[in-house]
This record gives sequence, structure tokens and C-alpha cells, in this order.
Amino acid sequence: MFNSYRMKQARLAQSMTQKELGLLVGLTASGVGMYEQNRRLPDADTTTKIAWALGVSLDWLCGNSDDAVSDNQPDSLEALLQDCCLRILDQQRPLTYRGLLLSMDHRMMAAALIHNNLFRHLQRQLPQKTDRA
Repeated sequence: MFNSYRMKQARLAQSMTQKELGLLVGLTASGVGMYEQNRRLPDADTTTKIAWALGVSLDWLCGNSDDAVSDNQPDSLEALLQDCCLRILDQQRPLTYRGLLLSMDHRMMAAALIHNNLFRHLQRQLPQKTDRA
């Protein structure tokens, strides 16, 4: 069964806001908060997306294992963003905005915006190297 405490624990360990997690999995910040407060339960597909976005195993997120390490996680920030963008561009998955199906041009624009902005944001979060002479 989905473990809301572990979801919040993993999100905070990633220094990720509810809004940032929501962007990665297609939820609002409010939706993420509802799951973390155990006021709603995500369906199986959403639970899988949350585990993927947080870099934890599905078994750990659901409380079935104490091993949080996932075997199918991208090995770098660039790989994570690339995978996220590929999911947006996947024509087999309908992508809508305000009830309208997005064209491939709009999908490409969305993928580029997410990639560029999220990558820039996450890089600012990383420790900076300083030259000591």
C-alpha cells in the first residue's frame, strides 16, 4: 500500500518542492500535498511515476521493502531530464492542456521549456566548486 510518509521523506531528501515533483509526474502541488497528507491515494500509474521521479523503488515507496534504491533510474540529471522530455514527446500518450490535445510542435516546445528551466534550476541547487589558490 502507498506510504505517504515515505513519499514526503524522499521528496525532501531530493530538496524538491511539491510543485517540482508535480511537474515531473503531471500533478499540481496541491495534488502532491494531498498524497503526502494521506488525504488521497494515487492510482498505480501515478504511484509508479512518483517513485520514478523521486528515484526510489516502487516497493520502498509502498512500504514493501526497506531498500529505497531503484534499479531503473537514470544515472545522471541529464538522463533524467531526457527521459522526462521523451515521455512528453511520446505520441502514444495523449497530452492535453485545458482539455485540448497538444500537437507535436507544442509537445516539443513543452519538452524544451521543461528541460531548459528544470536543468538550470537543479544546477543552481548543486554545490558550486570554488577555486582555492
